[in-house]
Amino acid sequence: MQQSFAFDNAQPVDFLLIIEPSFEVQRFVKGVKDEIFKEFGDYAAKNSKPHITLLKYVTTTDIESKIIGDIKLEIAKTRSFTLRVTGFGSFQGSNTLHLETDFPENLRAIQQILRAKKQQHRISNKSFALISKPHITIAKRLIKPLYEELRSRYSKKIYEGSFHVDAITILRALHTDSKYSLHSKVLLK
Repeated sequence: MQQSFAFDNAQPVDFLLIIEPSFEVQRFVKGVKDEIFKEFGDYAAKNSKPHITLLKYVTTTDIESKIIGDIKLEIAKTRSFTLRVTGFGSFQGSNTLHLETDFPENLRAIQQILRAKKQQHRISNKSFALISKPHITIAKRLIKPLYEELRSRYSKKIYEGSFHVDAITILRALHTDSKYSLHSKVLLK
């Protein structure tokens, strides 16, 4: 007799844990994206809403609520904090232009919580991608000449700002769907 298990019908599901910047920072990033689009045309990340990704996590529908629920409970114990935007930066390996941010202690604490949950639930590195440098992507996977031109142009520009982080947003998408939707928000203390 063949046994049937709950996970036989489980589907892969993607989660993103993000920080949403203030309206002012989002407006500035959108302005830069529009400026690049007007001069150079379409590019990857042009239409994405400005955010800071903390974690990209792939799991299955049969266990998602247990792990995400556990992560939410722990993150909610973290105090809210101020995040500073410190200027333009770039990642050469992925030809990405971004805004850099600082890495305050409370954000490091959230990252430690996520690492601990990864270990506790025995999640593979392939399924659980933590950021190593907080940033707000402006454009990514640019062709090399365009990347070099934008990197040179924006490295000379100055932008500084800050905003208060009082929640972590969790987005969810079926693994076969490229569009994320709001799963929940975790309010910080």
